[in-house]
Amino acid sequence: KKHIDVIKLLLDNGAPVDSGYGSDGCRETALHHACAIGHLDMMKLLIERGANIENQGHFGTALGFAVHYHQREATKFLLDRGADASV
Repeated sequence: KKHIDVIKLLLDNGAPVDSGYGSDGCRETALHHACAIGHLDMMKLLIERGANIENQGHFGTALGFAVHYHQREATKFLLDRGADASV
């Protein structure tokens, strides 16, 4: 709950929902990391706020992160929202 409150505060104050980081040229976003740990509430918030589910990170898109980390519910959540399963 506390993490969601902090993310809401940041987004409400202008933080870009798709900002990313990565020293290897990959730009992993908060959505990638929420998918990696299967944090569905965070995923929902980020997508509602405009996160791009097709942004590329180290393991590909958010769907790639969910699959790589064996997050079944996160995988289904993304597929139900139109994530491209071919990448």
